[in-house]
Amino acid sequence: MRPQVVAVAFALLALGCTSPTEVLVAPEALQLVGRWQTVPGKVDVGGAGGDIQTASHQSTLTFAANGEVLTDDRTYGRFPGQRPIDVSSYFTNTGTFRVDGDSLTIHLTRSVFWDGLYGARAPVHLKTLPPGATYFHHAKFRIEGNQLIVDYASYALDAPVAATAVYLRAN
Repeated sequence: MRPQVVAVAFALLALGCTSPTEVLVAPEALQLVGRWQTVPGKVDVGGAGGDIQTASHQSTLTFAANGEVLTDDRTYGRFPGQRPIDVSSYFTNTGTFRVDGDSLTIHLTRSVFWDGLYGARAPVHLKTLPPGATYFHHAKFRIEGNQLIVDYASYALDAPVAATAVYLRAN
């Protein structure tokens, strides 16, 4: 529970540094303002000897009208003895976002992460990210109804692979 409290406190502090009512983004970016979540899904988290292990994964994007963004990626139920609702690891990032037509750029500045692989008392890490750190590479977005669809380049094997992330409006 301690890692979750630290991450939430960090996220609120980071997003609260400027007035949430101060609008600093371009008018076309206002459609993104709010919270978006993926539908929880199963992912292959790997295993010793190439075994397939699955865990639930959920990703959340929170865009503020002042140009700040919070990303939160969590896995659940990854380790033996964990219930499906137990957090196994998380990565929470803060930064800024910019929209230019259908292009979405998210620059990350800070990251908080915790991995339950090292036990429930594993330390929570806070890291200032280097300039140029981004969340999506070469992202294009569109909104269809209550869905945010982001097409981007993934570099899983050091070569770009087209990928798509679908988020549902959560507020």
